[in-house]
Amino acid sequence: RGHGHSHSTPKDGLPPVSRGVLANMKGTAFDYARLGTLTAAGMYFTNWSLQYLNYTLRVLFKASKILPTVLIAVAFYKKKFTISEYMNILVLVASIVLFSYGDAVGKGKTSNATFDVRGILLITVGVIADALTSNFEGEHLFKVRKASHSEVMMAASLFGSMYMLIIMIVSGQAGDAFSYTIDNPSLVAKVVISCSAGYFSITFILKIIQRAGAVSAEIVKSVRRVVSIVLSFVIYSKPFLSWHLIGSIFFLLFIYNTFQAKAARSKAKAAAARKQPIDLEEI
Repeated sequence: RGHGHSHSTPKDGLPPVSRGVLANMKGTAFDYARLGTLTAAGMYFTNWSLQYLNYTLRVLFKASKILPTVLIAVAFYKKKFTISEYMNILVLVASIVLFSYGDAVGKGKTSNATFDVRGILLITVGVIADALTSNFEGEHLFKVRKASHSEVMMAASLFGSMYMLIIMIVSGQAGDAFSYTIDNPSLVAKVVISCSAGYFSITFILKIIQRAGAVSAEIVKSVRRVVSIVLSFVIYSKPFLSWHLIGSIFFLLFIYNTFQAKAARSKAKAAAARKQPIDLEEI
């Protein structure tokens, strides 16, 4: 018999490229199934809550998302924060809430009477799911599994999309979405642009989570929210209300406290370095 190359199909049925990608993944299928569940839950419950909540409550809940992120980091991952750090986080939350409420007042949306306890419960579940997602990414996938941000992004999108597709098919929303897209073909380009922008945004956030943790990433997102509102005054010539003024004071206080804390840490590190004994064998 000849000894030519074998062309037998691999037992797993996967092409070599796919097997190579899966072999190099750090996280397990169970890890990403959990991540996909949390990601999908955060989006689904938040969007579902909009049927029962008014604009103002939605904005205020989203603005205070850093609080459950901190609580979960402390309760599940044994993170420690000083009293001054807790207080500074509360100052930032107050700033965002005031800015966001002022934005709602400026848009005339505080008189919307849409309110239901179910909406509060749904958005609470959504916000907690988001907080669990970022902490799970930072403390388990990045620190324990040593996964790359590209791997986490791909797996979260893959599993999350599958879950949402199943939910949409079961609930009958998939057919409505398809019909609406057929009637409005320009929506496809908008979705592509939105998804592309979302990809870069989430990639940057994942890099922050990978390097600095979930709480730091949520602080960055909170500061970004304030900066976006401030820039909107310049771009759209919106009215600057008393809510914005008070929010600005809290935000400046947060920035001041952050720099003070950073300076204190730098001094402590320098003092510790001066007290460190010199190893004569290394000289």
